[in-house]
Amino acid sequence: ELPNEALTDWTHMTMALARQRAYWESGTAHGYHVNTFGFLVGEIIRRAARAPSFRRALGDLLTRPLEADFQIGLPPADHPRCARVIGAPSSAGTSPATRSKEIPENRDAEANAMRKAAYFNPPAIAGVGVVNTNWWRSLEIPSTNGHGTARALARIYAAALDASLFPRSLLEEARIPHSDGIDRVLDRPTRFGLGFQLSQPSRRIGPNPAAFGHFGHGGSLGFGDPENGMSFAYVMNRPGERKVRPRSDEVVA
Repeated sequence: ELPNEALTDWTHMTMALARQRAYWESGTAHGYHVNTFGFLVGEIIRRAARAPSFRRALGDLLTRPLEADFQIGLPPADHPRCARVIGAPSSAGTSPATRSKEIPENRDAEANAMRKAAYFNPPAIAGVGVVNTNWWRSLEIPSTNGHGTARALARIYAAALDASLFPRSLLEEARIPHSDGIDRVLDRPTRFGLGFQLSQPSRRIGPNPAAFGHFGHGGSLGFGDPENGMSFAYVMNRPGERKVRPRSDEVVA
């Protein structure tokens, strides 16, 4: 288990992941990375872009060219613009009792231990108890603490649809299912392309089967719909319960 201080050290996090043993043989199963996916992909992006940080690569390659008001690692000057998450726990959420309420459990003790590590290693990685602090907002956790507007998120998906962001052939490849079936971390069916969530009967991404995107905490959602040529984003600072998303479902409908 890593201390919360590790979250301030990008190299510490990526090297810890590089040393981590696999929970199962590659290709035999899949599981949602929850918080670590962004470090794994982010380090590849940082190196490919030859950037001093992931934050810099994101701005240079994506958000500034699109004029999208979206950041990972929020600068102090932008903290006053950030809406507080309403209903967020006030404690740091590091006790086993608090953490156990946040994750799915079954009767498999080893699987439960894996889930706790995925959600809460380091303890504050998911933002429980610290989501409204300047410390957490300033961190670079690419799959967890993005800060931005719905318009910015929709603009990014629109750029993916019109091939201004990358070639259309790459989007088609990214939408091919790479993981489909029972997820060993979430303990329910999930379906993923290359980073994008794909529609499935139990959790639709947009109105059409070809849509691609990703859900966020409490019902937030961003997606692109190639069939309609439409992008969509919904974000909020009063999240619903985990897995419950009536407002986003209604807006999509």
